[in-house]
Amino acid sequence: MDQPTLPYLTMKPPCKSSKYKGYDVRWWPPTDDTAAMIEVDVPSKTDPNTIYAVVLSPDEINCECKGFTYRKSCVHTAMVRKMIAEARSKDD
Repeated sequence: MDQPTLPYLTMKPPCKSSKYKGYDVRWWPPTDDTAAMIEVDVPSKTDPNTIYAVVLSPDEINCECKGFTYRKSCVHTAMVRKMIAEARSKDD
């Protein structure tokens, strides 16, 4: 069963969305009340029917998976951090 995206992000439409290396990516600009946020849908490696939303803001990164819940780190957040680092290095 697919995991729902985090509700505080789905309450307003995304500013922009695209695919990056095959992953669905949505991002919101900062507002008076919130910082800029990026949400990436990352498929589970063990269950092809499960997609986890990884949310990145300037202060933190979160994932919906059980591993992140217990360890505050997981393969999904590591993959998103790597994607962002690669994208930044291409911009330089």
